[in-house]
Amino acid sequence: MKSRTKGMGNIGLLNIIMSAFGITMITLFIFLWSLDEGKWSLIGISSYAIPVVLVYFVVFVYV
Repeated sequence: MKSRTKGMGNIGLLNIIMSAFGITMITLFIFLWSLDEGKWSLIGISSYAIPVVLVYFVVFVYV
């Protein structure tokens, strides 16, 4: 985590936005995964898991 000096209001707002974004991504992931025919195959799972992991890495590590 990079330490940046900001007001607590900005950090609180950012946390709320990131929480909402995370919940939205999880919901979207579950919805799309439930619609996929080949969801139990390794390729089906990895095709959804890899983008989700990348998004979480970027959002929670670099922000």
